[in-house]
Amino acid sequence: MLGTAFVALLLVAAIGLGVKFLLPIAVEKDLVRRESQITWLEYGVAIALVGAIIVPSVLSIGKGLSVDQILRHEEPYNGVEVAAPVHPEECYAGHAGESYSAGQSNCQYTYVSGRYSWEEEYYETVCKSDGKGGQSCTSERRCCHTNSANIYSPYAKTEFKFSVRNSLRKTYTYPTTYIAQNAIPYGREAIPAHIPRGVPEDWIEAKRQIDIGDPRSVTALFWYDNPILVREDEKIAEFSEDIGYYLERKLLPDHTANILTNPIFGEPRTRANKLSFVGVNVPDQDVWQESLMRFNAPLGEKLEGNLHVVVIDSKLVKDPQGYRKALRAHWLSKYFGKRALAKNGIILVIGTSNGKIDWAQADTGMPFGNNIMLRAMENNLTGKELNPDIIFGRPRTVVIPATREEEKDKVIVTLSTPLSVLEEAMFVTSPFKRSCMLCEGEEDEGVGYGDYIAQIEPDTDQKAWMIVIICILSLPFWWGVAVSTIVDSGWATIQRKIREKDYS
Repeated sequence: MLGTAFVALLLVAAIGLGVKFLLPIAVEKDLVRRESQITWLEYGVAIALVGAIIVPSVLSIGKGLSVDQILRHEEPYNGVEVAAPVHPEECYAGHAGESYSAGQSNCQYTYVSGRYSWEEEYYETVCKSDGKGGQSCTSERRCCHTNSANIYSPYAKTEFKFSVRNSLRKTYTYPTTYIAQNAIPYGREAIPAHIPRGVPEDWIEAKRQIDIGDPRSVTALFWYDNPILVREDEKIAEFSEDIGYYLERKLLPDHTANILTNPIFGEPRTRANKLSFVGVNVPDQDVWQESLMRFNAPLGEKLEGNLHVVVIDSKLVKDPQGYRKALRAHWLSKYFGKRALAKNGIILVIGTSNGKIDWAQADTGMPFGNNIMLRAMENNLTGKELNPDIIFGRPRTVVIPATREEEKDKVIVTLSTPLSVLEEAMFVTSPFKRSCMLCEGEEDEGVGYGDYIAQIEPDTDQKAWMIVIICILSLPFWWGVAVSTIVDSGWATIQRKIREKDYS
């Protein structure tokens, strides 16, 4: 930041010189007071004050804000739906009154059932001459404006809104308002056929799954700080010499479908596809995506993990380990911006041919940790049938929300019988451990990357904005020394006292 401070002071000095030499012109044109000027003493004092106060303050605050923005990335969390509430609204009709809102109904589906009017006073400004060339004005009450509006009545006695709440503290409310299938008209008007009746089909499915103890899986994006994604470090990025080869052949898919636009989709906006097929055709890709979503639910709720899977034709890969390194390097690259592979990310690459798993490679978004789990994933998958039930299983996850703020939600996970390969490796043999970033607590287990934060520098655009702000804030200083004589008067007083002391 020293370079930024130097450039900022140079520009401030240049602005000061411009003001100093333009002031005489402004004085000649009577744009400023005749005594306005900047002496060389005032010039030096102003630069010193800007350098001592404005520059360090702006750079300190600017760096803090810039680093916070640079550190922020998005991390996917996984959970399940926990409740499907219904929100009934008892309807009432509008009525005649003294405002427009009086005639409105509280419900969405209405018709005009009448009209009403009311009178409203208003004020008018009246000005009178005082006989001396001036005038006095007062606000006087007048009567009356006549207003009118419609009276609206609802078609049905009750309207319903439906929503789904999940364990990630998010609630989705279906946009359409419904009335009951056998709704009774509120008044004399029959209910039109276009008004939606019944219940949203997606809500019915969500409630059914919750009621049988097998709620649907959900995913959502949340902000978090990740210093390793902004640090150029070969230990972190795990340099891959094969990345160019696989990128050129378009064999490195995104870690989540549509990750750079809108990866979250579906009626309740809680689904994401985190499994990619490269050179492999399977007829039931939706089943595979659903299977991975189901597996990610307990992985997220119990262990705070998030699994991404690539199934690739073995013939397309030169070296399985090299492909895994290239994929990881790509997913951690700046290509994905704030949505690069998060710290809870787990990578699984499956090489397949003839319906069998030839090899498997596993890694994480963090540079260290979970090695036993990763090797178990690789070793236990090799030779297995390419089947989502064998790989992921069918775990069930039920979350019972806490009734008190200080309590945690109760998470009940039921694994498959028998266990799938990944259930055994990631929940039993060596459960996934989400790494800490700062690792300051006694319970934290990890290397810790807090020292990286101090090494992060604002980017060029951010530094440019800091310089612009410093220059703008310096303008009051130049104006102050131009229109006042405080600096020169103060210096003259100091010199006088020095002379008086010498004489004495």
